[in-house]
This record gives sequence, C-alpha cells and structure tokens, in this order.
Amino acid sequence: MTTGLIIGRFQPFHNGHYNAIKSVIEDKGNEDIKKLILGIGSAQLKNQLENPFSYDERRLMVELSFKENNCIEVYPITDINNYGKWVKHVIDSVPHFDYVLTNNEITRQLFEEDGYPVKNLPIETIISGVEIREMIIKGNDCSDLLPEGTRTVMKEIKGYERIKQLYRNSHRNPVPTTDVIIELHNQKGDYKGLVFIERKNIPYGLALPGGFHEYGLSAEQNAIKEAKEETGLDIELINQLGVYSDPDRDPRSHTISTVFIAKAYGIPKAGDDAKNVIVASENNIPDNLVFDHNKIIKDYQEWRKNEKHYY
Repeated sequence: MTTGLIIGRFQPFHNGHYNAIKSVIEDKGNEDIKKLILGIGSAQLKNQLENPFSYDERRLMVELSFKENNCIEVYPITDINNYGKWVKHVIDSVPHFDYVLTNNEITRQLFEEDGYPVKNLPIETIISGVEIREMIIKGNDCSDLLPEGTRTVMKEIKGYERIKQLYRNSHRNPVPTTDVIIELHNQKGDYKGLVFIERKNIPYGLALPGGFHEYGLSAEQNAIKEAKEETGLDIELINQLGVYSDPDRDPRSHTISTVFIAKAYGIPKAGDDAKNVIVASENNIPDNLVFDHNKIIKDYQEWRKNEKHYY
C-alpha cells in the first residue's frame, strides 16, 4: 500500500485537476494506492487576483468534489520562496508519502534530487486557473469547466463576484512585474545565448522570463523566483536594465516591469507558465516577442555595447 502526493494551488479547483486526480484513483495500475495527499500550495494567500481563494475555500472545493471518496486527504503548504529548503518544507507540512505525481519540471527535479519517485500526472484536457479567472472577468460562463464541489463553493462565497472585484481593484493602479534577460552559459563557461520562453497563456508567443510581482518579495527576489519557475535556472543578477511602464505594453492591463540582466549556467527546462524554452544567439534574436520585449532587447544590446560588457 502506498501514498501519492499531488501539489497545486487550485485557484480555483477545476475539471483539469478533478479529472487528473480521478484518473489516478481509478487507474488499474495504481491499485496499491492507500491514500492520495493533496497539498494546496500558497496556502497563506487569499483575496488576490492571482490567489483569490483561501486555503479553506480551496480545501472545501476539493472535498465536496470528492465527497464519495475517502482516500483523499488535503493539507496546506505555505510558500517559503527557497527551492533549497522546499522539499523538506513539504515533507514537514504533510503526512508520509511514497511518491509524487506532477507534470511540473521543477517539482520533479527537486523531489527526484531528494530520492523520491516521481510519476506523471495524467491530463486529458489542458485547462488553467488563469484562463478560468480570465473567463470570469470577461463575464463568460465557465461552469462546465468546474466540478460540482467547486460550483457549490463559488456560489456560497460569491466567488465569481470576488474575482471580478479583485480585477477592478487591481487595475486602479498599474500592476508591478519583473522580467529577466538571462545570459546563458554552459557548465564550462561558454556563452550560449539569451533565454526566451514560449508562453502557455494569453498573450501567446515568445517572451523574456518573468511574471507578476509577488507580495512580500523584493523586485530582485521576484525576478530570481520567476526565472527559476519558468526556466529551472538559478540566476545571478548582474544589473538592472530599467523600468518599462508604457500603459500599452501589456494588452491585458497596465503593467510596470523592472527588468534585470542576469547570468546562468546549465540547461534550461520549461516550467510553470512556460510551454517551451529556447536559447537564441545574438544574431538570431526572435523578432516576434510579445509585450514590449523587442524594445527591451534593443535597449539591452545598447547597454551591452556602451558598457563594454562581455559575456
């Protein structure tokens, strides 16, 4: 008899999560499962556009969706923003487990390095919490993408209205973000190029690694965290290129990005919101970058020339 662990934020718990977990439970190859632990990440966060629901609300979404199944247990996992200590933090937050189920490359890498077996989480249809929240903001019906338990909780807590209000509140002021220009080297120190990600979510296309500025982190800490989540790379910040604040730079909302230049060594791996990672040489920079990242790259090239910066 073994115990599996699945970690997710579940903002909200949707059919993609539900069907994946149901497939694990019903999979004939997993008949030895005694218990399935669900660790709800970012458990300390709530009432934010990216994290609108509390841990208790998300736990209830899961429990009501699987109310006929008693092999699932739910536990909170808070953020510590330290990959070196994260696996131990998870182990201390949940009961004993024998293996991890995930499709997140960073989660896989961290647990495998600690000696845990990692299995792929079955996914039939790719649905993201970001897309569901965007549908709600736009007033589109997404009820068919949510299991019954989530629909029940959303109705009781007025979850749809909460997301719309958080969106309105968050857009009264520009939203802070961070982006990183990563100069990639191999383990021998040879320069390989700049790192770009292919985005999973709207707007689709190639971009610099980065993301929304998380509450409680400095811009530098946020840049390091986002780079790690999207590329798997441990970066070293070497300079701040500038601040980019054109109201039209992001089609979703007015964002202000602090852009850093960093170095990294190794092989990047796509994770989090990244569908893929590419490394482009100086003479082959993509010209179809989303947001204002073409302008950022041009400014970086000018900085590199003026500062007599060498890789």
